[in-house]
Amino acid sequence: MTLGENDDLDKLLHRKRGANQSEGAPELGASHALESLADLYAAFSGSDTLHEEKPRAPWTEHDTEEIAEEETPSAGAEPEVDLEKALEIEEQDVIDDPVRMYLREIGNVSLLNAQDERVLASKMEEDRHIKKIREDWFAIFGAHPSATDIMVAMLDQLCRSGALIDMLAEELVLPPADSLAERITQPALRDAIDSAIDQGLLARLATRREESIAATGQALVSLSLNSGLLTQSVLDIIAGKSISEVKDSLTSPSFIMA
Repeated sequence: MTLGENDDLDKLLHRKRGANQSEGAPELGASHALESLADLYAAFSGSDTLHEEKPRAPWTEHDTEEIAEEETPSAGAEPEVDLEKALEIEEQDVIDDPVRMYLREIGNVSLLNAQDERVLASKMEEDRHIKKIREDWFAIFGAHPSATDIMVAMLDQLCRSGALIDMLAEELVLPPADSLAERITQPALRDAIDSAIDQGLLARLATRREESIAATGQALVSLSLNSGLLTQSVLDIIAGKSISEVKDSLTSPSFIMA
């Protein structure tokens, strides 16, 4: 309500009081005066009924805490995530990115240590050696070799390495051996040809064989494979026989059938 409206209200109230007094009305009490003032205010404002606003109760600390809890999200609350959809998106991203797929796959496989790497390399070398024997046999005979044929081929190559075996025995100062089987199973010889080849030993053997170091190294690898892949049953068959005796036995049908 403006200041002018307050003046008009005072004038109306003054006239009404004057009229009441001139008609000889009894003197109004304080409560009656307030009721008249309320009636006048209602008439002046165009409202039939005066609505009184109830006083608001003072805010308490409890009310403030409740409002703060409603308006402020909890610290541990996280937005809901569709895990299934997120996983599908991640899988698609991995498929689309070969590098990420590779990194993810190798993360599921334990790494090889030095010993594992040597064993794996040895197995791969053995597989390549047997594959080469199969290919050579097929090229000569026009048929795939049997397991016995492969063993005979390895024994034949082993006998052809007799000179290299004797040189190794001299260089390593090995004790005398009564048979080929005994010689190729001596721990010192096996350690020399199955492990990393000593470069000094390799150079001396290459000089004695009048071959390159690379060719001598390959001959040592072949000796290691041909002697190391022989089964115990084959070693039992050639037990007590020298290199020349084993070589002669390879052409005997009884030896092959054994």
